[in-house]
Amino acid sequence: MRVWGTALALLISGCATVPGQALPGMTPVDLARLNIGAFEAKPVDQAPAAEDKLSVFQIEARRMLGSLVAPFEVDGELGELMGTHVLATGTASMYSELGANLPPQFQPVLERNFLIAGVLTTRSNGNARTLKGLAAGILRFPSEAMAQTAANELDAATGEFKPDRHGLAVPSYPQARASAAEADRKGYVYAARGPYVVLAMATLPVSDPNTLAAQFKKTLDLQLPKLDKLTPTPVDDILDLPTNPDAIMRRVLPTVTAATDLDVPRESVGVFEPAAHLHYERDGFALKQVFADTGVDLVARNAGIVYRTADLAAAFKLQNALTTLGPGDEPIANPPGIADGECVKLDQSAPPSNVRYLCAVVYGRYVGVVGSRGKTGGGLDTTLYQRAAAQYSILAKSER
Repeated sequence: MRVWGTALALLISGCATVPGQALPGMTPVDLARLNIGAFEAKPVDQAPAAEDKLSVFQIEARRMLGSLVAPFEVDGELGELMGTHVLATGTASMYSELGANLPPQFQPVLERNFLIAGVLTTRSNGNARTLKGLAAGILRFPSEAMAQTAANELDAATGEFKPDRHGLAVPSYPQARASAAEADRKGYVYAARGPYVVLAMATLPVSDPNTLAAQFKKTLDLQLPKLDKLTPTPVDDILDLPTNPDAIMRRVLPTVTAATDLDVPRESVGVFEPAAHLHYERDGFALKQVFADTGVDLVARNAGIVYRTADLAAAFKLQNALTTLGPGDEPIANPPGIADGECVKLDQSAPPSNVRYLCAVVYGRYVGVVGSRGKTGGGLDTTLYQRAAAQYSILAKSER
């Protein structure tokens, strides 16, 4: 696709001189001729919000996300992302269908035990006929005692919305609070570790208590060692954590525009280490190795996403991976004027902003990704290309 796009750009532009700072391997782009619509097209100094307790605790939660086990590590069939959430008490969407969808019975438990921060991710096998899925999360509390109390109370609260449940033994983890319900097709487990609680909720297509227990054992086998290496940041020191290393947030398309149709969750705005951002990726399993191969060391999210790689060649390799077509996906035209762009129509909307169309652009060692939900009623919304043009412009101007 990139070769075709480059040839088309040359046919359109002819032999005219194109201003810019093109690097070897990058097709020159005339920034002045890009259609950016109403979007911001220059770097904007910004950092993740930290104006209240909720946003401060979400800084710690984004750090915790890098230590969360992914469902596909537990079961290789669980590749379809259902959602990833950064949690803190007071997050309105924690207990709603549009958010993390935690049972409302959990709310008083988390508030009573002064939840500081948490993360949760859910993936499924993507098969409605034989659906199986796993939600995995870690929650941080002020002390080891409160974490243990929270684990016990979360287990008790599970009985409020699953009165048909019965106890489930998890091999090697007698301290874990586990249960099965719905004829052994759903299971729940809670285990305290220091100031943290590991929670997992599993769904199987058939009744199988042994598989539920085995999944929970593997989840704990993988998660607990990660928690042992995760040092909780003292609450008074959270604001001292680096929230905008190397000012990477100024390279990302900002949300401050009336033209955006995306509902960008505030919790997702910020800088993530690669291991943390894998939980937001459609194909986190494949991208884990791609991140390693391309030297991704920082990812910033706002209305767009920017990845920092090792060099230009690595950036193109990452762009190709991010736009690899999955089942039902379709390639769509490049953004006008950006020959090296790659765009895709997804088979189904991708969380957290439910985008249906996305474009990835490259400038230097950076890859920028933008998305759109499409037009109301279906079809490509051309503001996708304006977003791509604005994101490219921001990356290019950030180098000046």
